[in-house]
Amino acid sequence: MTFKSRLLFLTVIMFVFALAAACGDNGDTTAKDVKKDAAQAVDTAVQYTKEQKEKFVKEAGQHWDSLKANVEQLQEKVDEHMAKAGDKASQEWKEIKEELRMKEETVNRCYGDLKKASGETYEAAKQKLEDALADLKAAYEKAASKLLNG
Repeated sequence: MTFKSRLLFLTVIMFVFALAAACGDNGDTTAKDVKKDAAQAVDTAVQYTKEQKEKFVKEAGQHWDSLKANVEQLQEKVDEHMAKAGDKASQEWKEIKEELRMKEETVNRCYGDLKKASGETYEAAKQKLEDALADLKAAYEKAASKLLNG
């Protein structure tokens, strides 16, 4: 379910509940009452969505910081390994380091885009960041395995 459809669904549900609550036994609910309740429902839905975005941005930032630290440690080990390796192996490790650096830049850019995203762009930005983090993690794990086994 997309962000927009979730927001619409939540708004409609809250509107229905607000309308039902506003309908008393005397049947004196006015259009003004309905508009007021609908506006409150929309405000609540918007606040909820904002809180969910902030929560995800925080969690993604923590994950990114952890992964970044792991990549930095790995790159230090790669530098040590390169110093001992021959020219061919050294070139291969340079390529691995460059790939990790490029993937880090992609994650950093996607994270920045996510923090700025809102409305319809949020879901796409969120997915791009998740994909970029997974891509970096896979490259990190591949390099770490090669370093340990190679």
